[in-house]
Amino acid sequence: MRVLVLVLLFASEARSQVPSYELHLNEALSKAKNRSDQLKSVKSDILASQEQSDASYTSLLPELTLDGNLHYVSTVPTIQIAPGTPAFALGTHLNYSIGPTLSYTVWDGGASRDLHKSQEKTTEARKQDERTQTAQVLSSVRLAYIRTQLGLEQLRFLSDSLKLSKSQAQDISNRHKEGTSSTLDLLTAKKEVLSYELLFKQRQTDLSSALRDLVALVEQKPSLEIKEPTPKGFTNSGLWLILDPLEDTLKSENASEPAELSETPPQVLSQELFADSLELLAKSQKSALYPRLQISGRTSLDYPNGPIPERINQNTLAVGFSMPIYEFSKVQHLAAQKTYEAEAARHRKNQIASDMQRDFAKSKETLRSLRQQDKDAREVLNQAEKLAKMYYEAYRLGRITLIEVQASNLRTLQAKVDLSQIQAFILNHLTILKTLAIKDETL
Repeated sequence: MRVLVLVLLFASEARSQVPSYELHLNEALSKAKNRSDQLKSVKSDILASQEQSDASYTSLLPELTLDGNLHYVSTVPTIQIAPGTPAFALGTHLNYSIGPTLSYTVWDGGASRDLHKSQEKTTEARKQDERTQTAQVLSSVRLAYIRTQLGLEQLRFLSDSLKLSKSQAQDISNRHKEGTSSTLDLLTAKKEVLSYELLFKQRQTDLSSALRDLVALVEQKPSLEIKEPTPKGFTNSGLWLILDPLEDTLKSENASEPAELSETPPQVLSQELFADSLELLAKSQKSALYPRLQISGRTSLDYPNGPIPERINQNTLAVGFSMPIYEFSKVQHLAAQKTYEAEAARHRKNQIASDMQRDFAKSKETLRSLRQQDKDAREVLNQAEKLAKMYYEAYRLGRITLIEVQASNLRTLQAKVDLSQIQAFILNHLTILKTLAIKDETL
C-alpha cells in the first residue's frame, strides 16, 4: 500500500512538471499587433512620409540663411594717379563678407504648392496601407490559430478513439483467455491500437508545425520549447497546449460576421489617394516650364570697402527671374510619366474593388453551404456514435465480426474529424470576410 501511494505521488509530480502554454485568440491578436515587424515597418513609412510632407511645406515659406565667404589673394593690384605720386592698392590681401540672407520664391507656377499636396496625399495613402496591413497580419494570426485549434481538436478525437480501441482490445484479450474470442480477433484488435497510436504521432507532428507558425506570429522572442504538444492533462506529453475551444471561437466569430463590404475599403482608398498624389506631382513638374520669380534681401559685414581697407555694413536687395527656353522636352516627359502612373493606379483601384466584391460574395455563398454541412455533419456524428455502440454489443453477442466493429469506430472518428474541419473552414471564411471588410472595430 505504501509503495502504491509513492508511485501515485511520483506520477502526480511528473504530470505537474509538464510545461504548459496557454493562448486565447484575443490575446494572440493583441500580441501580434504589438510584435509584428511588418506593422512597425508600415508605421515607420508613415512617419517618413509625414516628414517629407513637412519638408515640402517649407518651400512655400521664406528662407533665412547665414552666408559668408573668406578668401586671400597673393597679389593686390595697385594704381598710380599721377607720375611721381605713390601707388595705392585696390583692395587688401584678405577679403571677407558675412551676413544673413532672406529669400522667398514669389512665383514658381504652383510647383511647390502641388508638390506639398502630393506628399500629403501620399501620407494619407500610407495610413490606409497600414489598415490593410493590420488586417492581413490579424488574418494570418486567425488562420494560424484556427489551424492549431483544429490540430488540438483532432488529437482529442484520436485520443478518445485510442482509449476505446485499447478498452476493446483488453476486453477481447480477456475473452480470448476465456476461449470466447479467436486469436485472429485478438491480433486484429492489437493492430488497430497500433494504427491509432501511429496516427496520433502523425497528428502530433502536424500540431507542432501549426503551433510553431502561431508562436512565430505572436511572440517577439519565442523561447517556448515545442515538443510533443497535447491537450492539457494528457500523459506522455512534452507540452500541454491550452487554446480556446473550437466551438467557442465559432460562436464568437459568427457573432461578428460582417454583413457587407465597407463603402471605402482602405485597399481601394489607398490607390485613389496614390493616383491623386501622382497627378499633383505631374502638375508640379509641368510648372517647371513657367517663369520663376524670386526675391532676396541681405545685410552683411564686408571687408574691404573697395580700395579702402575698412569694414562696412552692406545692404542688398535682389530680384531673380528665370524661365526655360528649350530643354529637349524633359519636363513634358517626366510629367507624362507621372500622369500614366496615376492612370495605372486608378485601374488598379478598379480591379481591387472588383476582386473584393467577387471574393466577398464567394465567401458568403461558401459560408451558407458550410453551415448547412455543419448541421448535417452533427447529425452524421450522432448516428455514428450510436451505431458504434450497437456494433460492439452485436460483436459481443457473436452477430458480427470485429472488422465491422472497427469500421464503425473509424466512421465515428471520421465523422468527428469531418465536423471539426467544417467548423475550421467556416472560421477561415469568416476570417476572409473580416479581412475584406476591414471594419476598424475588428482590427
